[in-house]
Amino acid sequence: NTGVIAQDEFPLNKTGFNKLLSTPGINKDTTFVMESTGKYHLTCYHYLLNHNKIAYVVNPLLIKQYKDTITLRKTKTEKPDALLIAGYANNPSIQLEGRKTELESESKLLSRDRLANSDQLAKAKTRLKGDIAVSFPELLEINVFTNSWLNLLSVYGSAKQVSSASTTQIAKAIRGTRAKSTERDKKLAKQAKELAKDSVGVDLHAAITRHQAKTVLYLKKEDKELTKALIAMEKED
Repeated sequence: NTGVIAQDEFPLNKTGFNKLLSTPGINKDTTFVMESTGKYHLTCYHYLLNHNKIAYVVNPLLIKQYKDTITLRKTKTEKPDALLIAGYANNPSIQLEGRKTELESESKLLSRDRLANSDQLAKAKTRLKGDIAVSFPELLEINVFTNSWLNLLSVYGSAKQVSSASTTQIAKAIRGTRAKSTERDKKLAKQAKELAKDSVGVDLHAAITRHQAKTVLYLKKEDKELTKALIAMEKED
């Protein structure tokens, strides 16, 4: 059916989607095709899939390429765009990709977010190494990206601050959110005190180092959560 079934606006909520599905002319065989618009199309797309509708998402670049083959007009308004997408979908030379499931769609988004987070984490680690080189360069002898050392640096951002704290205070910082300090925490606290002795670190840089350590800790946690969610999603597939 290449005719216009309906022309309307539908709010991005359940009422709007129900109104869409109850539009005269739409039935169980109706195919829905939409452009991918960031993430804004996903709510409607998932709603359609969850209601057993046939739905496709098309890359806007493909629509643009199709438009360039049929018109030289550069104007962009909602009604002509909707007709353009419909024309693209009805073109016999166009092969729409196979219907994706909601799970596949979310998995792709989750993978993209995890990749972006991993990129941010790598950059944050590089910045932190630079900050440590200023505030506590002796720490660069060890792997500072474990949670224990990151916990320490998020509280005591310079060698001078570590030197000024007691071993008990440092062990408490190292343990982070855990209820009690362990023998390993105490051992690391003593190591930190030893490394801080006669350090050439710049105390004025402590606040920047603390902030960056907290950033790395946060991004590491996000990476763990996103990875966990992605693995769980793949098990459902």
